[in-house]
Amino acid sequence: MSNTHLTQASTDKYTAQSPLGDYRCQRCYGTATKLGAGKAPHTASLLCADCGRWIKWVGKTELAKLTGCAR
Repeated sequence: MSNTHLTQASTDKYTAQSPLGDYRCQRCYGTATKLGAGKAPHTASLLCADCGRWIKWVGKTELAKLTGCAR
């Protein structure tokens, strides 16, 4: 697991290295990720920025780490 923070590549696209680990899309093998809408009880979702495939659900704590915001 990497301790480097996500870097914003565009408005909603992030590189795959994050405080939560490294993610690679199982469909297109892309490494760029973006945040998507959540579905109760999940706050958000982590999606492949290249093909849009769902990677994992993101909770409140993880969302704060991904965005660099603490509430």
